[in-house]
Amino acid sequence: MTTLNNKYLKKDEFTGTWENVENKERLYFEAAKSFQVVKMCEQNSYQQGVYEVENKDLILKSDKKQGAEVYLKANFTVKDDVLTLINNDKATVYKRIR
Repeated sequence: MTTLNNKYLKKDEFTGTWENVENKERLYFEAAKSFQVVKMCEQNSYQQGVYEVENKDLILKSDKKQGAEVYLKANFTVKDDVLTLINNDKATVYKRIR
């Protein structure tokens, strides 16, 4: 039970709801290392999957076991409820709202 709790159910620095400060896109990090992205005013505005952290890279990918599609791989920092993702020299800033 402890292994299950520590590996899949434990909250980490990402757990919660984050909002993009520029376009109000929402990023939800949930239990079992899962995530959802909800984009405003776009077709295919919903993505979900699992996330991993490798060194200081955050990787968002589909939850398919084989052939998982990587949606995003970005360097990250979390400080004072602000998540900054840096991908290809472009910084995207999210503020924790829950």
